[in-house]
Amino acid sequence: VKVGRTGLSLRGGTDLYVYPGKNKTIKVEPTPAGRRKQMEAMADITRFPEAQLVMEGDIFMHDRLNNIIREHKTTEKSKRQGNNLDLVVASYQRIYWKSGVIEDIVVYHADLLQARAKSPAKEAGLWQKFSDEACKKTATKRAYRLYHKYPDSIMTLGPEEEEEETQDVAHTVADFMPPATEKYKAGQDPPSCVDKETGEVTTVKTEEQKTADFFEN
Repeated sequence: VKVGRTGLSLRGGTDLYVYPGKNKTIKVEPTPAGRRKQMEAMADITRFPEAQLVMEGDIFMHDRLNNIIREHKTTEKSKRQGNNLDLVVASYQRIYWKSGVIEDIVVYHADLLQARAKSPAKEAGLWQKFSDEACKKTATKRAYRLYHKYPDSIMTLGPEEEEEETQDVAHTVADFMPPATEKYKAGQDPPSCVDKETGEVTTVKTEEQKTADFFEN
């Protein structure tokens, strides 16, 4: 069910991570390549290319007002990654919309450090062995969370959140509830708070309705 919900395939092993979760469950999460496929399956996106890194020494001009990078290129002073997060200025994910708009989701160094601190793989996983890929993955996931929507052709089964949580559902407490076994004589109307066709309690009795029922009885 979890694999089918993503619209991706386990074949090839490049689109999905599958790993054990809590209480003997299995978690399924799209890889960056899988997320790119999901984004490009959306009706209003043309391209969702691989995320990029901005290193110390790069020429980098970010128009934050319009969410677009005006210029990014390497120079002779550009630092190489070398698995050193301290050399990374930012990572960004570019989105090409079918409307012609180009948008860049930029994650700066401070946010990358926060992402690493929250990651369970911060000590001996992706952040330690391949911090450049971890930075790019962070930008891709941020763009994905902001804009991803499933196509109409894909049926979503259940919530997409990885961890389950119980939510307090808004409800109304009725101070009058007819007994489930109560039957009404032919031609007799049920209380005004009960739907005549389904028997469902639809509204809470007002004081006026209670008064009217008192005098009728």
